[in-house]
Amino acid sequence: LLGVLVVTSCMSAGGCSPLPEVAYETERLQIAPEFDASICEGTLVGFDEHLSAVEEGLGQIGPRDPYRLYWMVDGLEDVCGEGKGGCFFPATRMMFAHGGSITHEMTHAVLDSEGESYFIEEGMAELLSGVGVYYEGFDNDEGPGERLRLSRSAYRAGHFDYDAAAHFMRYVYDRRGQYGVRRLAAEVEAGASPERIEATLEQVMGERIDEIEADYRAKSSPAYEGLGYEKTIELAVEVIDDDP
Repeated sequence: LLGVLVVTSCMSAGGCSPLPEVAYETERLQIAPEFDASICEGTLVGFDEHLSAVEEGLGQIGPRDPYRLYWMVDGLEDVCGEGKGGCFFPATRMMFAHGGSITHEMTHAVLDSEGESYFIEEGMAELLSGVGVYYEGFDNDEGPGERLRLSRSAYRAGHFDYDAAAHFMRYVYDRRGQYGVRRLAAEVEAGASPERIEATLEQVMGERIDEIEADYRAKSSPAYEGLGYEKTIELAVEVIDDDP
């Protein structure tokens, strides 16, 4: 309902542009692009495949009703706010995103959470989007235990480090795999409190939060390859020697 009200309000406000119409329908998506160029069939198939992979990764196989994807170019700030690459409104099945943020928003759509587990949820969205992450801010930053308690106002004001969230979730994934992600995803989807998320994290990792933080700082790699790289096709390159 909140998402419907926000979008409706935006559409009725003088400064907002009308939302684009649905131009493509796949098995899982209704896609409304804010541009006239054609979307190739391979991209459409890839979106469906990625959405299914996210559902599998989270263990959140929900209703098969299609999601609505607004693929935005210029009007994203009218809906999502300044500086956002995309957004999802709970209970609406509607995503808004620039091209580079679509796979990220799919995780939010599958979780469909109205909770405030920003650090874990955003970390999952980055992890399952397939992108890699580089992070070295261990010396002066807050630990994961503190970041779990980020307030709604601080999150909305932009006081959030996506790289830190993505890096920590990749560390969790490397240690506990899909099982760990799914356990935490179930709590995020249920709108669990920070205390409940921390308790589940301790159960998943088999350690107290201070031990998790110490191991994370000591043993995590600064750079993690994205999960999507596993699907990158390796091309054979033929080297031609021009020397006689």
